[in-house]
Amino acid sequence: MVLSILEANVPPSKWDEIITAFRHATALLPPQMCESLLVQAVDDPQRWNIITIWHNKRHIRLIQDTLRRCGAGEIFRSIGIEPVQSLFNVIAEARETDLGSDLAETPVSDTLVVIEDEY
Repeated sequence: MVLSILEANVPPSKWDEIITAFRHATALLPPQMCESLLVQAVDDPQRWNIITIWHNKRHIRLIQDTLRRCGAGEIFRSIGIEPVQSLFNVIAEARETDLGSDLAETPVSDTLVVIEDEY
């Protein structure tokens, strides 16, 4: 898998536009994509990223070209902003297998205490 990150500073006047553009562009993901996220930095709310996880790293050149010409890059360009692009190979991953469980509501500090108690 490959993880792509497009980052740009988005002024508050454009926040609704970037959300709308992202929702429109991701209404139907192409089969090469696992997931795409629009995120806003907590410490700097004007810093926005589109993070996309791609299935196959064998086609990394195609991914790079797609990001440059259209896709996530075009979401930023549609509101007049040019993003910075980064690509990463996914080396390992970990996921919550039961996102609907009661553990999802457990505070992280409680979970860390449980983990510490096991060792």
